[in-house]
Amino acid sequence: MGPPECYEALFERAALATPSTLPRDAWYIVVAATLITADGGHHLGDLYQFILKRLGGDDAPTAARDRVYHRLHTVVLKTWTLAGMPRASDGLFSLLRVDRPPKTMGQSLPGLMSQPEAVMARTDVWWNFVFGQETSAAIRQSYADVPDFCECSPLMTCFDPWLQRSSQSPAWTVDFVVYGLYLAELTALDRVENELLILATVMGQGAHRTTLVHLRAAGRIGISTRDVEGVQNVVEMVAKHLGKDTTSWPRVQQVEAEE
Repeated sequence: MGPPECYEALFERAALATPSTLPRDAWYIVVAATLITADGGHHLGDLYQFILKRLGGDDAPTAARDRVYHRLHTVVLKTWTLAGMPRASDGLFSLLRVDRPPKTMGQSLPGLMSQPEAVMARTDVWWNFVFGQETSAAIRQSYADVPDFCECSPLMTCFDPWLQRSSQSPAWTVDFVVYGLYLAELTALDRVENELLILATVMGQGAHRTTLVHLRAAGRIGISTRDVEGVQNVVEMVAKHLGKDTTSWPRVQQVEAEE
């Protein structure tokens, strides 16, 4: 995989290759998500240090350092829901090896857990934004069509009554945990960056159908086909550097051909 300087060159190429019409710092969100999903995030700390170097190194303003750390930490949490704990944990440990979390980085989950309706509402808002109301409704209907997907787990009997009522089914896990608590959370990232993170994470795993869904979603929220293709090129650039074969990955042109 090469020494740290090889990764510096990779990060430089990725920053330059990311379309300039996207949010200014979206490039490193895409790179971070790909590092985690394709490599377990072993080099996330190297990415953090590279970004700080561009901001002035040791002279980088504290607020700027804290912002970058918070955003990369957010990538770790979100990719955990899509790529799994082992990969996300490696990314977190890589980050912790080079710096500590800023004191200004608060914890919002305890408060959210006491507001389950608000959490579920965040999922609805996000789905309507990236998928549209019609597709969101179709997803809900698919839950009803597969009863086992909504089946309650008996393990929930020892937990909060609201959770029992909602059931810790796969559907509940997707709606409440994956999206409500994590993927629909927009404190550190804007909506475009958030969808690009999701796209990079599923694409980096070679998840064919899900990648197509999020390629389509990226276009729906206003990212041009050219820019989506540019992002995909960055994801592939990083994945190939990590030794991944991307030849079977779907392309944005497939989405256009289906429409």
